[in-house]
Amino acid sequence: MTASFTPSSTTTDATVSISISGTVGVDANQYDFSVEGQSTSVTISKNFTFKLFDNAVGEVLQVAPVNGAANQVANPLLQWDDLASASSYLIEISENSDFSIITESNTVSFQNTYQPTTLVHSTIYYWRVTPSNDCNAGSAASISLFQTAQDVCITYDNETYVNTAQPANRQDEWNTSINAVAAKVVVTDDIEVTNLSFYMRATHG
Repeated sequence: MTASFTPSSTTTDATVSISISGTVGVDANQYDFSVEGQSTSVTISKNFTFKLFDNAVGEVLQVAPVNGAANQVANPLLQWDDLASASSYLIEISENSDFSIITESNTVSFQNTYQPTTLVHSTIYYWRVTPSNDCNAGSAASISLFQTAQDVCITYDNETYVNTAQPANRQDEWNTSINAVAAKVVVTDDIEVTNLSFYMRATHG
């Protein structure tokens, strides 16, 4: 590939355009290059990124959550494979498989992840990704679904205390004269903990 500059030189402050030619037969991809400007007293170098697209944008493969995943947090991170010929992605999320009502949508540029913000617990969501670039738009070739976990509040009272001031074989003993320095609660349920509140009532002498 070859770069040309317009204007090729200037004696005053000016905007310079860069044209890239010779792209026929070059693979669609992202290419880094640097531009150097020189004067009689100074040399300045700047780094740039050039992304070359195919005529066909391609089809997105959704990666995570995997299709049919259950017990997801309310707003799981959505991930898909990046396409060499895509510069932006439209993400659409719906409670309907036909996307007749869009729950949340957004467009991201030059990234292959999206973090939703408006989803709720105990709901099945469908999501799709449409790739595009400055020249062409692709299509949402596949639809994936996931289910968010039920939002439950459980109280556990099986606390144990660890008192590091006691000898190693007696650190599980509660001693009113030597305060416990840590408390442990065993979560016996197979759940994902997204929020934890701890309450303690104590007297201080």
